[in-house]
Amino acid sequence: MRQHLNMGASLQEFQNLMKLQVADAKAHVLIPIVQQRIEICEQLAGEYGVELYRKIEEGF
Repeated sequence: MRQHLNMGASLQEFQNLMKLQVADAKAHVLIPIVQQRIEICEQLAGEYGVELYRKIEEGF
């Protein structure tokens, strides 16, 4: 997330990118690593992403 924010992406843009990652991953064979990618991106696209963003903004 930090890398994307450092490149100028907003939280909303980052979360939209994570939603695209989920859609892309679901278009593939769901082997364990792809399922893990889906889970992580879904978390980052949701409330966990907002929480992480706040921590980064606070200097975490």
